[in-house]
Amino acid sequence: MSLQIAVIGCGMIGREHIERIQNRIRGAQVVAVCDVFEDGAKKAAQIAGEGTKVYTDFHQAINDPDVNAVVVTTPGAFHKDPIIAAIQAGKPVFSEKPLANTAEDCKAVVDAEMASGKHLVQVGFMRRYDRGYRQVKELLDSGKFGAPMVLKCTHRADGVAPDYTTSMAVTDTAIHEIDVLPWLINDEWDEVQCIMPKSSSKAHEGLKDPQIMIMKTKGGIVTVLEVNVNCGFGYDINCEVVCENGVVNLPCPSFPTVRYANQVSTKIEDNWILRFIDSYDIEIEGAQVEQVTDTNGLPAVKVSFADGILFDFNSTTLSNESKARLRELAEILRDDTTTDIAIIGHTDKAGTYEVNMKFSKNRAYAVENYLQDCGVSPAQFKQVTGVGYNEYDESLTAAENRRVDIYMYASEEMIQQAEAQN
Repeated sequence: MSLQIAVIGCGMIGREHIERIQNRIRGAQVVAVCDVFEDGAKKAAQIAGEGTKVYTDFHQAINDPDVNAVVVTTPGAFHKDPIIAAIQAGKPVFSEKPLANTAEDCKAVVDAEMASGKHLVQVGFMRRYDRGYRQVKELLDSGKFGAPMVLKCTHRADGVAPDYTTSMAVTDTAIHEIDVLPWLINDEWDEVQCIMPKSSSKAHEGLKDPQIMIMKTKGGIVTVLEVNVNCGFGYDINCEVVCENGVVNLPCPSFPTVRYANQVSTKIEDNWILRFIDSYDIEIEGAQVEQVTDTNGLPAVKVSFADGILFDFNSTTLSNESKARLRELAEILRDDTTTDIAIIGHTDKAGTYEVNMKFSKNRAYAVENYLQDCGVSPAQFKQVTGVGYNEYDESLTAAENRRVDIYMYASEEMIQQAEAQN
């Protein structure tokens, strides 16, 4: 059974996500769209396809019985109410960044989610899914370069709309670095200062641009971030991490170096859509849930990931990328200790059946041990085992068959609650 999604907010980002979900994301489909402007909702419904329901009231869209998940892509100032409505309906909700435009609204969302007792909200920070940032994090986590000390970052754009305000340099632009950098260096923000240099002549009236933000973590790491949204030459994202033993730079998108007309040149991205398009796909698909039914007839979910929890040939060692995905899953499992977990290891067809069974079981144990290291209760693991190559999936490659599947099931407590309600 696929996720049946309602998209709230049918502007450019909303339409992008509708196209992404319908055409590139497995196990999900948009069944309802909502916008306060009915014409906008109708245009979005055309992208989603025949039979898509059109709403102008987000309450009606979220509470539609055919909807079991929500994507919020309204302007940031209007995120709070539909997110809280989805929480109150008990439906998982993906919200584009920022969570909200004020601390008060953010706290209202957090309070609503905590009151629900479930982890239901994901905020759309896609840089954690960008291949370049993940490569930098893997290098930093290796310890080879020593401790990070200084980060030098730029967030430049060719230009912005007339309604872009000075504060949006933080809430819409620098918010990406504010999110991704603590994850990158495993630290938390402690101090921040913003300096307004001479404004660019390209900035419209009332806009202070560029801005220099100096941020210090609890561990003493200092970041200097240049936000320049009227640079005039393209979309230019850079991140340099100065460590004790070396320097790590975020890789730039690959464009050919051209020698022509007495010049050597390399193209710069035109906009954010092209620069991070793959990250947006992975962000939406990232931790995907497929609804199934457990042996008690109650809902359960199979958790999968964009690239899978995969293992090298003849290996039971988790990769750094797999560990990163499992850490995120562990956050959810720690928040909901009533959920039971099953972990099933798989294998390819090389070697004997007995050898493959050993590898598939040990891969499952590796995932169980790592989730426990991340704070998941041992009592939640009800089944950890492996299957032989009689379960080999011919539609996948051998490498894709060397995987681990994770299932979240109704616990005994949940079953008793369900029986008491019937």
